[in-house]
Parts: sequence; C-alpha cells; structure tokens
Amino acid sequence: MSEKHTKNRASDRSVLKELELNTELPCKIKPQNYSIIKVSGTDAPVFLQGQLTGDCNDIGSEHSLLMAWCAPNGRVQNLIHVIRSGALFFLLIPKEQMLGMVKKLKMFVLRSDVEIADLSTDHELFLTLNSNQSDISFATIGRQDSRCWWIVPNGKVTEVWKKIIAKQVNEDVIEFHSIMNGMPYLTEELADTFLPQEIGLEELKGLSFSKGCYPGQEIIARVKYRGKVKRELVKIYVVATEEIRSAARLFDKSGTSVGLVLRSVTTGKETHRLLAVLNCGIDQVILPSMPDAVLEMAPMHI
Repeated sequence: MSEKHTKNRASDRSVLKELELNTELPCKIKPQNYSIIKVSGTDAPVFLQGQLTGDCNDIGSEHSLLMAWCAPNGRVQNLIHVIRSGALFFLLIPKEQMLGMVKKLKMFVLRSDVEIADLSTDHELFLTLNSNQSDISFATIGRQDSRCWWIVPNGKVTEVWKKIIAKQVNEDVIEFHSIMNGMPYLTEELADTFLPQEIGLEELKGLSFSKGCYPGQEIIARVKYRGKVKRELVKIYVVATEEIRSAARLFDKSGTSVGLVLRSVTTGKETHRLLAVLNCGIDQVILPSMPDAVLEMAPMHI
C-alpha cells in the first residue's frame, strides 16, 4: 500500500470517527432547508388525520413524527415532520416544497375550522441531537427519539440558542445521523416514486393502518394485506473518488436499475455513506458512472 493511500485511509477513519462521536454527544444546528407551516383550529386534528399517513393522535405534546402526504396512487409526494403542541400542529417541510404543500392542504379545508399559515419568516428552526433540554417558555419543541426540533420566534433566537448546552455542528453530522437511523428525505425529484412502506415510515411510526382514510390509503393498505412490499431501505458504505448525489440510480451487474439514493454524506476523502431504496433481494449494486467504486450494503434495522 502506497504512503498516499495509507494517509487517505487514516484521514477517512478520522473524519468518520468525528462524525460518529458528534452523533453520540449533545449537538445543535440551525437547519436551513426547512419551512414551518402552522395548522390550527378546532378541526385541525381531524383534518390532518385525513391527510397524512400517520396517526396524529399518537403524537404527544412536544413530540414529533415523520409522516407523508401521498398521491391517490399511494406514492409519497412529501415527507413532513409533524410536531404537536397542545391543540396546534407544526409541519416541517423542505423549503422548495412548502408552497405546493400549503396549496394542497388548503384545497381540502373546505368548511372545516382550520387555518394554515407559513411561519418561516417569523420563526427560526433549530435541531438538537442527544439533548434532554426542553425549554418551552420561548420555543415550541418536537422530540422524536434522540432528535428534538425547536421552533423559535425571531426575537428569541439568540437567547434560546445560547441556552442550549450542546456543540454546534454542520449539516454532515445530521446527514450521517439520519442515514444511520434510517430517516428518509425526499427531494422533489424523488416525489411520486415510493410507497411509505418502502422508505421505512412504518418502522418510524409515521404510517398507520388503523386510523382511517387519507389520500392513497386504499392502495397502501392493499400492498400490506394482499400484496408484498417489493423495495426496502438499506444503508450502503461506498469507497469512491466522487460524491454520490441524491436520486442517483443504482444498478445490478446486468445493468438493470434496481435502486435510488435518498441521502448521501462524505465520511472521508474517498468514503461515503448512503441511504437508498433497493429492490428486495438485491445483494450487490454498482454505479456505472464510477466503475471503480466499491459498494457494501447493510439491511436497515431501526
């Protein structure tokens, strides 16, 4: 092994070790890619029950769940972190999807006592990992496992941020944590591609089969009770000289497309971690654009 290759491997291990350490210690970040939608009104719980895949009644106050809004064909259009605070609900959605989501929700309000508002210009969003802090005097929080979202009014951002005792980290730490914990993320390019079961929502408690109807529910239930889920969420370790983008296609040895990348993070000079959806039963994949890349798969156990 050359001296250069040895140094690269050592560098890769150092970056990976730092990522792993940061995802185990209390840390904080100000995510820049989410918008905040508030859903209020006396009919808000019933309204959201009829729109999203998860059971909103299962969300405790100051907690959150990752759910989906699906098209009539059962395919996921949007992934949404739903936070409940008393009678109020807050939906966290990628910024580029916010306007479309608000428009779709308002189409179904009709005469219900429901108000839908964009809070993104008046509030800022924080995310903490492995922190037990939950100061709700100036913030709305939503906790799911080791994650906690904080929705903070603009006038209290500096004060609340300083009160959170945690290391400030970059987006790579959150991406690594999400991949290792099977937390999917869909860009607009991946909308209308997957059933909720195929991206792990059932394991994340964001998919209910007992709460009643919502868009796509009939097809989603039919697959569970009469059919078979044909794709699954997997983690992939990659050795490659280039980064792998979200929505990149993965192929089997015969050149058939068998999967798509949902999330990707660089863990070293030539190493990466991916979260991908693959056809069930696939044990080896390749990237035709990177013939020398090495990809090792691991099933997702959440």
